Amino acid sequence: MKQAGWVCLGLWLFAEAFWLSLDGHWAAAWVQGRLAPLAAPMGLKVEGVETRLFGFKVAQLEVSDPLLSSLGTVQNLELSFAPWNLLLGRIGIAAELFQGELKGYGNWVTGFVSLEGQGVRINLSPWLRGKGVILSNPALEVRLETQVWGRPQGSFGVKLVDLTLGGNGAQLGLDLPSTRLDSVETQLKWAGEQWEVAGVTQGDLNLQLGGTVLLNPNRPFGSVLNLRLTGMVKPEYEQALGFLSSLLEGYKNPQGRISVELTGTVSQPELKRI
Repeated sequence: MKQAGWVCLGLWLFAEAFWLSLDGHWAAAWVQGRLAPLAAPMGLKVEGVETRLFGFKVAQLEVSDPLLSSLGTVQNLELSFAPWNLLLGRIGIAAELFQGELKGYGNWVTGFVSLEGQGVRINLSPWLRGKGVILSNPALEVRLETQVWGRPQGSFGVKLVDLTLGGNGAQLGLDLPSTRLDSVETQLKWAGEQWEVAGVTQGDLNLQLGGTVLLNPNRPFGSVLNLRLTGMVKPEYEQALGFLSSLLEGYKNPQGRISVELTGTVSQPELKRI
């Protein structure tokens, strides 16, 4: 009897999905009508919704935020599921993101979301290029794993490859050299109010960042910092810094390595050599 019940449920789910796929125009209009009011407050515009046998597809997702919209639009966002995954609350996610790929899944039963983006060319942004911030062609990798509800916990990682920061310090009255970085990796892990921070850069700046941040939900600027930055700067790059290189000397240990500690709170940070 129990097995027959599972079979009937599976057949019913299949029939519902198949019916939606047949009456695609009505289903797509219904989905788009429900998504539009939800997306608008977040600065999102949804266009070209199409239903699938198991899931639906959004042809284009536009972001109205000035910075994000300058990066481009999300193309061909697909949410897919199958009856056996639907019973587990699992939905697959795939999209074309700024000439890159975004993939992952969400589970509304456990509230867990896992996303990974690769090959995202953020240098396509005319806004960023106009600022002279990024001059090369870095490929961005993003990883996100998080608990949507329950105890807040998860991790977020970003990796940039082949990055050049433009030496445009005119607005600051400085003549800064271009900074070449072969890779930049950062990772955040959180469990409740405790955040772990880690970062590594390789290139003109070979630095390692690590430590914790204890968040204060009521007073964000009162969050407690306990971070440590160590590493070295390439000699030729340090020479190109001009008088700024003298500032670096104040944060070097006897071995000639940068070694500083950032403590205190966000509103009153304390930076000292260690």
